[in-house]
Amino acid sequence: MQAVVIGIIAAIIGLGIGYATWGSQSAQAEKDVAAAKAKLAESGKAAEREGQLATKIQAAEAKLKETEAALKSETEQAKKLEEVVAKRKKK
Repeated sequence: MQAVVIGIIAAIIGLGIGYATWGSQSAQAEKDVAAAKAKLAESGKAAEREGQLATKIQAAEAKLKETEAALKSETEQAKKLEEVVAKRKKK
């Protein structure tokens, strides 16, 4: 009879310890999942910002090429005008 009582008490203690351990592991797993979700959301936002910056950089590069082409054209026209002016001065 005494062995049965000791067995029941041991089982109750074992189940209590198991439940407490399982509960703490479950809580830690929930925290880990929440942290992973937060990092994923942050990564998504960073990727979106990176995409927006890449688009802005491409637009700026296109504008730079356009401006460089316009500058080259203006420089060529200025040289031609200088040549015309120099020829007229010689006459």
